[in-house]
Amino acid sequence: MRTPLPTAIPLPAPTATHGSPCANGVVVREPEENPGLVEDCETLLDVRGILSDRGLGWRTTISIRNWDGVGIGRTSNRVETLDLTITGLNSRIPPELVRLSSLRELRLDGDDWSGGIPPELGQFEGLQGIHIFGKGLRGEIPPELGQLTSLRELWLWAENLEGEIPEELAQLRNLETLSLAESGLKGEIPPSLGQLANLQRLLLIDNELTGGIPAQIGALFNLRILDLTKNQLTGPIPPELGRLESLEELRLSNNRLTGEIPRELSDLADLRKLEIADNQLTGGIPRAIGQMGSLESLMLGGNLLEGEIPIELANLTGLAHLSLSSNRLTGNIPPELALLPELVSLGLNDNLLTGVILPALGNSERLQWLRLSNNRLSGGIPPELGDATRMENLVLSNNPLSGEIPAELGQLSELRRLELTATGLEGGIPAELGRLLNLEHVNLSDNYLDGPLPPELGVLRNLEVLSARNNLLTGEVPAELGNLDRLQQLDIAGNNFDGCIPRRLRHVRTDSDLLYCPDR
Repeated sequence: MRTPLPTAIPLPAPTATHGSPCANGVVVREPEENPGLVEDCETLLDVRGILSDRGLGWRTTISIRNWDGVGIGRTSNRVETLDLTITGLNSRIPPELVRLSSLRELRLDGDDWSGGIPPELGQFEGLQGIHIFGKGLRGEIPPELGQLTSLRELWLWAENLEGEIPEELAQLRNLETLSLAESGLKGEIPPSLGQLANLQRLLLIDNELTGGIPAQIGALFNLRILDLTKNQLTGPIPPELGRLESLEELRLSNNRLTGEIPRELSDLADLRKLEIADNQLTGGIPRAIGQMGSLESLMLGGNLLEGEIPIELANLTGLAHLSLSSNRLTGNIPPELALLPELVSLGLNDNLLTGVILPALGNSERLQWLRLSNNRLSGGIPPELGDATRMENLVLSNNPLSGEIPAELGQLSELRRLELTATGLEGGIPAELGRLLNLEHVNLSDNYLDGPLPPELGVLRNLEVLSARNNLLTGEVPAELGNLDRLQQLDIAGNNFDGCIPRRLRHVRTDSDLLYCPDR
């Protein structure tokens, strides 16, 4: 706990006089009846003198109601909102802003702010929202912000802040959003944050926080979003998080969490997103997750999970995104997963899965991403995959498959990426791939493909990478490939090609034993 700092000395307010430029009857109508608004006007003119005035249209020749970023309350007739999201101010945050005694919302977005966050901001008695986004800010979060008892939202995103999360923020009993993202904060998450009974969003993304996740967070019964992604948190996921009955999103990815996935998380009936990827979690995937009927996104990749994929996941009929990649999962892919009606992306790559690629995945009307690479899947590529017409990414590399590339893949008109490296495929490259006009990346390397390189590939105007190295391809390199204006890489080494590479590709990074064709 920090030693409490002395309260900042209040700044004297300017005195409105008949000689004030804010009492000219233009900037404030009927100034005698609106002395408070005249004072706010004078405060803003003082602030304008601190700020660089580029782009800041605060002039006494127009109404204050038309000043950039200034919002006047209809009832109070005072400045209630101030939005200084203006480029080119190049200034510190003026502590004089605290003179705006009726201010309800303060927004200071932009990379030109410098210095620290003024502790004087803690004197705003009625302030309900603070939004400060700025890479140039330095220093610590002032503990005086804990005095803002009316505050409902606190958003601080500043890459170069220092120090820890102040314990004093636990005094903000009306707080609904606490967002301290991408700010370089260190230390542990204060357990006292569990006292913020009205908190709905706790976002501590992309800092350098250490220690464990406090079990006290499980007392925040109104919490809807908990996002602690990209920190250095350790220890287990507290089972107490299963008490957060209002939780809709739980994001703990990119930390160093250990232990098993708590079964208690399955009690979160309203949870839509469970994202705990890229940690060091062990054990199996709890079958009880299949009871979480509201789940739309389940991201468990990049852990040390073992065992088989629970068939109960097929009960998640609203699931759109499922990633179990980069674990130690074994067994077959449950056929029932192919029946998930809302499935958009399925990532099972980098596991130890066996069996075959499910033909029924071709019936997935919404499927756009299918990643099954680096497993032990066998058999052929199902021609039925050509029926998944929304597919954009198909990655099956490094599996001991067999057979040929199905010509039906030429029906995937939305396909952008096709990776079939090291799959043991034989036969020719289907000319039908020339129908995939959105294709950007093709890798067919390290197989047993034979025959010519189809000239139909020369119409793929969006193609950036074409790799077919280490196959048994023959014939000449089609002159039509010279039409690929966006091609950046052509890798066809390790084949049996004749002739030369089209000269129009001389700007492309190539890997081949062939020379460029001479000028004609």
